[in-house]
Amino acid sequence: MRGKLLRILSAVCGAFVVLGIILNCVNFFCFQKSFYQREYQKLDTAEQIGMSGADLQAATDALLDYLRGRREDLHVQAIIGGQQREVFNQREILHMADVRTLYLWAMRIGNGLLILAAAFYLWAWIGGRDKAAVLGGYLQGNYILLGLIAVLGIYAALDFNSFWTGFHKIFFTNDLWLLDPRTDILIQMVPEQFFFDLVMRIVVSAAVIIAILMAAAHLAKRRQKTESKA
Repeated sequence: MRGKLLRILSAVCGAFVVLGIILNCVNFFCFQKSFYQREYQKLDTAEQIGMSGADLQAATDALLDYLRGRREDLHVQAIIGGQQREVFNQREILHMADVRTLYLWAMRIGNGLLILAAAFYLWAWIGGRDKAAVLGGYLQGNYILLGLIAVLGIYAALDFNSFWTGFHKIFFTNDLWLLDPRTDILIQMVPEQFFFDLVMRIVVSAAVIIAILMAAAHLAKRRQKTESKA
């Protein structure tokens, strides 16, 4: 395979690696219960909603199990404001059905991209392809995609409300995501500040993992260049 084509394919797979890492960081942090507990404590969520900490945790467990496909419905009872009631109303349940579909597809795509990229790099490395082209392409794909993500990250940090609204308009075909913070428990459980903290944690963690892999690629490229001169 010619070096230029090999480099292009490697750049594409490098971008796949970045996307796969980000989506898997989403998967990790979205289901990290300790993160929810810290956020609930910081935002005084149970008190704000008017429910016990135990009921809030039970509703959170049901929500996360539903998203992962481990639960078929979101019918959860709790005492809220002194009254026994369903935690989530019909609009919230319908929105979470959309979120679950999006999440499950995102995980399939993220893992699929990582598998494709791993298969390509294994084929290229074991097959004795031009390692300089492979490493150079990998780094190029990383830099291009990271540049785009950096722009989005700065946008989110400066105006998270606009960023979050745009995200929903792109990935959802209805307005079920427009919830009322005065009455809808879902948005009271995970308000905008919660999602800001979540997104920032995902971005930082993904950036660290990607940076480590890029550093390893740079070292391998330098060693390859040294060996070719010897």
